Amino acid sequence: MYAVYRTLDEARKALPPNLMKIITTMLDTPGVPPFDETLDAVVFYTGAKAKQIVFLLENECFEKYLKPTKPKMNVTTKGYLSIMFGKKLRSLHLVVMERGIGQKERDGLEGGHGWGKTLDNRKRVLKPQTKGENLSQRGGCTDKSVPGVVGVYLRKNGTFQAQIGSFFERADAISLGDYATVEEASAVRQFAEANKAALVEACKDLADRNAELRKRCIEKLIN
Repeated sequence: MYAVYRTLDEARKALPPNLMKIITTMLDTPGVPPFDETLDAVVFYTGAKAKQIVFLLENECFEKYLKPTKPKMNVTTKGYLSIMFGKKLRSLHLVVMERGIGQKERDGLEGGHGWGKTLDNRKRVLKPQTKGENLSQRGGCTDKSVPGVVGVYLRKNGTFQAQIGSFFERADAISLGDYATVEEASAVRQFAEANKAALVEACKDLADRNAELRKRCIEKLIN
């Protein structure tokens, strides 16, 4: 079941406060395109298992992909919205981006949300990304990825955290510390990327140990 709102005022009057808070948080993230009432729709969806989800979609994409067939949907554990498109279960954002099946294997790019918020499926917000870029921009409502700045997150306390994917066999991310400005955090992130071979060598004995020890080792070398 769908309910579509063409203006934020319509959505605000119809939706519960907790869902409007999600929308407001997404749209208040620095660098995110604002809601455009000539282009955007707020879609409220109630799933078969009483799961409720709100997502932003451009009107053109809603009319093309959701309105004609009312496809079955479900929410994945990572917060992506999946739909039955034809006879295939596909992520909504990949359908909106018109990325064909197997395209990731052909060009090595994933369908990224650009700023990490999986509920925003507006076509102009989505963009193909490498796996590293995609991972670095995932985040919730408290630690927000900064659009256009790889590996930098705006924390709830107002500082910016630099972060990089693990250099080691384990895939957990490594914190590079918190900084007062996005420029400082970005500079540290770029330094770590450019000097990762030296950092790996210096901390290699910790590669199979607690991730917190690797974090402390690399933070100490950088700072």
